[in-house]
Amino acid sequence: MAGKLKVLGLLLLSAAGSVWAQSGLGSITGTVQDPSGGMVAGATIRLTQTTTQSTRTSSTNDAGLFTLPAVVVGNYTVTVSQKGFKERKIENLNINAFQQVSLGQIVLEVGAAAESVTVSATAEQALVKDSAVRFATVQAKQVAEMPLAGRNWINLLKVIPGAVPTNANALNGREYTATGYADFKINGKSGNQTQVNLDGGSIVDQGSDAKTSVAPSLESIQEVSVLTNNFQAEYGTRGGTVINVVTKSGSNQFHSTSFDYMRNEALNANAWANNYLGQKKPRYRFNYFGANLGGPIKKNKIFFFYNYEKFMQDIPATIALSRTPTDLERIGDFSQTVTNAAGQKPVIYMPGTNLSGNPVLVPGNVIPPSLINPLGKALLAMFPKQNINNNPLQNYALQVNNKQPRSANVGKVDWNFNDSTRAYVRYTFDNGTQEDRSQGANWGNLEGFTKRPRPDRALAANFTHTFSPTMVMEGLYSWNYD
Repeated sequence: MAGKLKVLGLLLLSAAGSVWAQSGLGSITGTVQDPSGGMVAGATIRLTQTTTQSTRTSSTNDAGLFTLPAVVVGNYTVTVSQKGFKERKIENLNINAFQQVSLGQIVLEVGAAAESVTVSATAEQALVKDSAVRFATVQAKQVAEMPLAGRNWINLLKVIPGAVPTNANALNGREYTATGYADFKINGKSGNQTQVNLDGGSIVDQGSDAKTSVAPSLESIQEVSVLTNNFQAEYGTRGGTVINVVTKSGSNQFHSTSFDYMRNEALNANAWANNYLGQKKPRYRFNYFGANLGGPIKKNKIFFFYNYEKFMQDIPATIALSRTPTDLERIGDFSQTVTNAAGQKPVIYMPGTNLSGNPVLVPGNVIPPSLINPLGKALLAMFPKQNINNNPLQNYALQVNNKQPRSANVGKVDWNFNDSTRAYVRYTFDNGTQEDRSQGANWGNLEGFTKRPRPDRALAANFTHTFSPTMVMEGLYSWNYD
């Protein structure tokens, strides 16, 4: 295990056309016009987040243009108002990480300000502003409803355009673990060069190019955004794709869920190899259970979210075939023993006679009881009895169950100071002990368990202040340990 400390300070003083931040913020732009096509200057633009009721305001310039930079992931309502015109509302506007949304031309109708016109964003929203950056998003609904064997968030990458599986785990579904983001090549880029961020902070294990320091629970993920091509230099720590995982946040209402995902050998058919060897179905048990809780600490201002998930794995390892002493051999009778597939029997000499130059064979390959050492019998008792009767060269099959109990904890606090300033802190703590045979052991007839503690942690803290539609400051602190 190795510890890593990363501190990332970002000071982004951005033009309105380039306001994406490393933590996955988006932006909203548009133009306000009157019915004759004239530009409406000084119109008030109010952005309201649906779940928290936090608001931001801006205004159009002399050309009728407005920009709302540094918008966090969520669902919003945009309200446009100006004296002498009906108020116009655009509801159900979803903003994803890294997304630049252009609302196009918003036409205000002449009328009293008390009157309003409400439309759905699905009809008015141009999903992504023209940009050389290419990205794809797995949204919250897909995260919640997509069936994933193993419940590893890495498997969500299957639906990303250009993602190509590189191994069987990518096709079948990798079990919950911190490894696996190199299971996919995206747009031909090597998976080992993928950059993975959790709420903007890097969680790549620099000692292993296919592992993250922590593995977020699926139930804690709001969305997964993937930058595939032509992204800015601020994401340039690695040469491949950039993946940003966004955790859920609390809202003005308390919400909680509990869940339990279970697999058991009672629901499985036995493997062909087990049937051939006369083995019973091995224990095959996965039990992933946990809960979420989120809500307000101070309404419209401070919110919390917490996720806990326990991962219980009790699964069979590869069957290890080996040779163990038979019942006859344990009492010194090697008359039925063969040493190869041709049936050749071993040559056994009476003790000391072979080296003396006058070798004497053991009669019938049966060692007299008087020559058997009690210490040797005690050592033989350590070896298991044979459990395969039709193979004299490999008469013992060992299948040790790997046990990998692990828990994942995610806590997040969001604080909306005012219309222009917000911050969040997210702390992830994964803990468990991996129990299995020695790495790569596929032979031998002794269990040889190893136990490897795996305490993994990650922290991300963000502070964002919007000075104006054309100037944003974002500070990000990131730390991880495994």
